[in-house]
Parts: sequence; structure tokens; C-alpha cells
Amino acid sequence: MSYSKTIVLTNYDGETFVVDEVVAVEPQTIEHMIEDGCANTSIPLPNVTSKILSKVIEHCKKHVETPNSNEKAAKADLKSFDFDFVKADQGTLFDLILAMNYLNIKELLDLIYQTVADMIKGKTPEEEEEMRRVNAWVFSSFALFLSHVIIVDILTNTGLREAVLGVWIGRLVARLMKGWLLMG
Repeated sequence: MSYSKTIVLTNYDGETFVVDEVVAVEPQTIEHMIEDGCANTSIPLPNVTSKILSKVIEHCKKHVETPNSNEKAAKADLKSFDFDFVKADQGTLFDLILAMNYLNIKELLDLIYQTVADMIKGKTPEEEEEMRRVNAWVFSSFALFLSHVIIVDILTNTGLREAVLGVWIGRLVARLMKGWLLMG
């Protein structure tokens, strides 16, 4: 399926991706950049690598091209695609978490969080306590994070505060989950 207008996305590695606009606006961050007139030539995505951006585009394209109907077959196909999509190594899942926070794709972020939570499921209370001990830095980092949010809130608008909040929370959650999985 091809659409008339395309958007150029430039990622962390400097690689460009030409994407149909209807696919490119699936991430709310990109949609807001286009609405704000920031998409004259290319939209920079400095927090996303080629590998991850390719996966994000693949996911968005599938969700745009799948008919939005009550048809059981279409829903089952999309559910199967999503299930296969999150079958990835831990490093890729953590990179996806960071990218989804930055790009603001809540549906995909929720799917990845559920996948990681399922991987953690079954830990004993002792293993969870050990996790909290090993990752105590996460909780002290959260205090630093809050101070950054307050400063950003004072100096800027709400949109930037929400972006910073999303990136910091994503990083903390990814680090915490990575520690949990490494212990398992």
C-alpha cells in the first residue's frame, strides 16, 4: 500500500528512512513534529538507532495497513504479528523501550513492558529483594530525575517536560528490568 506524501526520518546513525506520512505519524512525537512544522526536510531522531527504527517502522506499517475492523481474522493476524514482534533478545527489548518512550508509541510500549514483565514473572521474594539491593542506584537516580523534571518545568513548556519525563522513566525502567533479567 502506498500513500502520496512521504516523510524523511534521520536516525542516530545518520541513516535516512523515507516513510509514508500515514505510517510516520503513528509515533506521537513525530506527529507533533509534523504538526509544529518541524518536518520541512527531515525529522531527526537522535535517540533511535537504525536497527530499532527499522523495527518501529515495520510495526507502524503493519498496524496502518491492517484493516481497522471487527473482523476476527484481521485482529488475530495483528495479535500474532505483535506476539512475534516482541520475540527479541533482551538488548533489543531494552532499546525498544527507550525508543518507544522517546517516540511515544504507548501501545507498543505497553506490549514490550508486558513481555518483560512476563520474563520476570516467577521470581521469588528473595530474588526480588536481591534485585532491589543490586539496583539501589535506580532509586537514587529517581531523585535526580525528579530534580531535572522540576528544572525543565520551570524553564520550558509542558511538552518538553513530558518528553524528558518519558525518556528518564524509560531509561530507569530499562535498567531495572535489565538487572532483573541478568540475575535470572
